[in-house]
Amino acid sequence: MLGNGFDLYHNLLTHYDDFMTIAEYLSKKYNTIFYEEFNEINIYSELDDLAKTNEVIREKLLTYEDAYKETKINIDEYDNFLDKLHTNCWFKYFIDVKNRNGWVALENQVAEALQKFRQSNPIGMDSFSDAIKEKNNYDDAVFKHIKQYTFAKEENDDYYFEEYNEFTEILRQYLRIFVDNVLPQISNYYVFNNNYLKNNDYVLTFNYTNTYDELYDTESYIIHIHGRLDEAIVLGVNSDEYDNAGINDNRFIKYKKYYQRITKRTLDALVTLFTDVNSTTEHNSLFIIGHSLDVSDKDIITVIFDMFDVIKIYFHDDSALDSYVKNLKLIFGAEELSKMTFSQKIIFRKLPPNEYKKVNTNDQL
Repeated sequence: MLGNGFDLYHNLLTHYDDFMTIAEYLSKKYNTIFYEEFNEINIYSELDDLAKTNEVIREKLLTYEDAYKETKINIDEYDNFLDKLHTNCWFKYFIDVKNRNGWVALENQVAEALQKFRQSNPIGMDSFSDAIKEKNNYDDAVFKHIKQYTFAKEENDDYYFEEYNEFTEILRQYLRIFVDNVLPQISNYYVFNNNYLKNNDYVLTFNYTNTYDELYDTESYIIHIHGRLDEAIVLGVNSDEYDNAGINDNRFIKYKKYYQRITKRTLDALVTLFTDVNSTTEHNSLFIIGHSLDVSDKDIITVIFDMFDVIKIYFHDDSALDSYVKNLKLIFGAEELSKMTFSQKIIFRKLPPNEYKKVNTNDQL
């Protein structure tokens, strides 16, 4: 079972801060320049100036420098991506919120915004309101009341969600342009020797990217639990008290992960795994790499854990191990977690170093 940490393990540009830093940089870079003026560029040259001032971006670009230089950017898709950056209300709001410590931070920011909408509370939402003003060409006379009627009227919920869908499309396009499109070039230049990642019957990935199938020669059956980049993707928040049975409030149900998994049918392939696991008497194991096991995925994590006899969780460092224990305690409770670790249903293992080398050379990278 893979999470975004798996892509980060391969040093790809998939951290939430990578996405927001690059997107914010490009929105400013092309604020007054029409992208149609350019003919052909590659990913490396497009991000080179940013990399000169951002050590994290520079280090990731240099990891697969040849592959990034070989990956050309589709002009039409890029132009569409940049247009959305300039007008999307959610994107401008996320720029203003400085916490970019992982994708869970994004989910928390969405949840906080929805709570403000529910309570008609515009405090701290100035960037969101300003974006609405700009996108809808409201004049100052109208806009002086924007905070009151924008946040108070329930009929505006559809507008928020249309903007949220557009933000989801911004993320999807970013990952296609700066991650998925470069993976074939990476596989041409580099060979990955992480044998413990190979020879799996199934791969459950919460990622939208195709990292596993592109970088590893495998016949595994790959299940994208939150969708993939050529289909609908799930980008939402955890359920809350308003989702409990008996509470008749569905205003923001479309933002919830459980709702999107059902309506976008991303869980259908999981039925195949469930049937297969339950039809065999053989011992089965689940290996978890790079998934935070955050409580926001509690509903699906508990279902998956219940399928397997042994669950091995690979952690990067002591801090990651600490987070895993805390998150699993929130999901299962301290007593149940202790039982699962004592019986060795759950086993923790240190994540081995990522072993890869450049094709046709003996130099370990």
